[in-house]
Amino acid sequence: MKRVLVTGGTVFVSKWIAEHFVAMGEEVYVLNRNHRKQPEGVKLIQCDRHQIGDALKNLEFDVVVDTGYTAEDVELLLDALGGCQDYIFISSSAVYPEYETQPFTEETPAAGNRYWAKYGKDKIEAEQVLLRRKPDAYILRPPYLYGSMNDIYREAFVFDCAMEGRKFYLPQDGEMQLQFFHIQDLCRFIDILLEKKPAQHIFNVGNEGSISIREWVTLCYEAVGKQAEFINVYEDVEQRNYFSFCEYEYRLDVSKQKEWMPTTKPMREGLLEAFAWYQENREEVERRPFQEYIDKNLKTELAIATDFHGEGKSLEEIKETLRQISDAGFSHIHWCHDWDGDYLYSVYEMEQFKEWLDAYHLRVKGIHATKGTKRDVTRSALHARRDYTSDWECSRKAGVELIQNRVELAAYLGAKEIVLHLYPPFVSIERGTTSRESFYANVKKSFDELYPFCMENGVRICVENLFDMPGEYVEELWNWLMETYPAEYIGFCFDSGHANMIWGDRMTEMLHKYRDRIFAVHLHDNFGAVDYHMIPGEGAIGWDDVMRELKESAYELPLILELESGQENTKEYLKRAYRAGCRLQSMCRRERKCEE
Repeated sequence: MKRVLVTGGTVFVSKWIAEHFVAMGEEVYVLNRNHRKQPEGVKLIQCDRHQIGDALKNLEFDVVVDTGYTAEDVELLLDALGGCQDYIFISSSAVYPEYETQPFTEETPAAGNRYWAKYGKDKIEAEQVLLRRKPDAYILRPPYLYGSMNDIYREAFVFDCAMEGRKFYLPQDGEMQLQFFHIQDLCRFIDILLEKKPAQHIFNVGNEGSISIREWVTLCYEAVGKQAEFINVYEDVEQRNYFSFCEYEYRLDVSKQKEWMPTTKPMREGLLEAFAWYQENREEVERRPFQEYIDKNLKTELAIATDFHGEGKSLEEIKETLRQISDAGFSHIHWCHDWDGDYLYSVYEMEQFKEWLDAYHLRVKGIHATKGTKRDVTRSALHARRDYTSDWECSRKAGVELIQNRVELAAYLGAKEIVLHLYPPFVSIERGTTSRESFYANVKKSFDELYPFCMENGVRICVENLFDMPGEYVEELWNWLMETYPAEYIGFCFDSGHANMIWGDRMTEMLHKYRDRIFAVHLHDNFGAVDYHMIPGEGAIGWDDVMRELKESAYELPLILELESGQENTKEYLKRAYRAGCRLQSMCRRERKCEE
């Protein structure tokens, strides 16, 4: 039977080591202040290791396992020990500087690491003292340790997110690599050192391979019995504010450990054990306010129009579109199916849509309601369709009914706005006043009829600025609407791509002019000539200026992206679109921060 001293013995690493030796039948002593529950079967030496005095004077140990942090910790313990045969110090991979070639080997010079700061520096100094005073001591340098009894809020944080059904906020694309080592494998390797007494005395220890943070989080969710859903964080914020690990990727060369211990515990198995323990011992983990930070600072609510890759005519196509949008991280959709036709949604369809939205955790930010009819002298034959601006009363009434259906859809899905296209017949207007008077009279009649219906349903009409007419006609129309109807009923949808085409350099001026009535947005990019509906930042629009004005407008987040993906890979396209939307959101946040 060996007499073993473990410093600490009540928290994660030292507790595991103490219980491991107890299970092996050794005589185990722990040195601590007795502030926490002691492991079963140990003998307590109660004192502060900085005030040991004579507590160890008459005791000799076969093995000392030291989890101390500083050179002083090591000095004081060595001074107090009556004697020991084997001394094992649990150091850290934090002793390697970030600028050295990776993977780090045991021969890599130890030096300060800017990510680990004082912790790494202290471990280096502790190693130096130990090697000077006890050259035959063993030093172990693990990466991230994990397993049951881990009181650090790492895997436990992911477990909490999984149990609460939260989407996980993943730094960037989630490809940063992490290297782990199960605490049981650390104990196994200590046994090997004590048995085999290898000539080498400094070992990197850890799993041979690394794992991406996306893969690691996925495995944590699977341990809970859940499937991970991700929201990628592309904003320029400190990673440790919302994630358990700092933004530092490194690799240890553990080939020398592998010579003595060829296998390590599979990550999946280790996390299952960790979760089982956590379920019964949640109070032992020191939680950090990651989720609070996310809720306050990172919950990027972002909407995208559902027709980004076409209308989608069948219900299954619509369902698949909603799934893809949710998977990409968007919180809201802007409903754009069948807005360009005279189709009426049934209540059964509305119920189906609501069911899918709930299933994919999506909310609705506005409905693109109807296109209406372009009216000029060359297209007057289109009176036959539902057109709320028509001189033909049957068509006008049918157009009003169509809008009412969209208002009902918006209200049922929880949206507060519908977006309308409204085309002044500018070609006819230029030839005389009759067309202007007729047009505005028909629009007023329709909007007057819709007013009580919209108010009853809590839905506002937002008229979009269009690109296929002179900008002055848009201004004339918007001015008339603003003078005729109150803001709680009529507002405007600011379409950035259309604005760039008709107003150009005056775009932000127009946004500023009407900012008190902007209640909907369609954000997309172009180069000023063609309505490409590009991802913001991929065209020529100056988004800093646009977002500055939009921030001061009446618009309420989330932002709405109205895009056309073409034939691009949908998953990659949506990922790129989401990242661009986050950047726009970040612009608003930075400006607010500067003002505070």
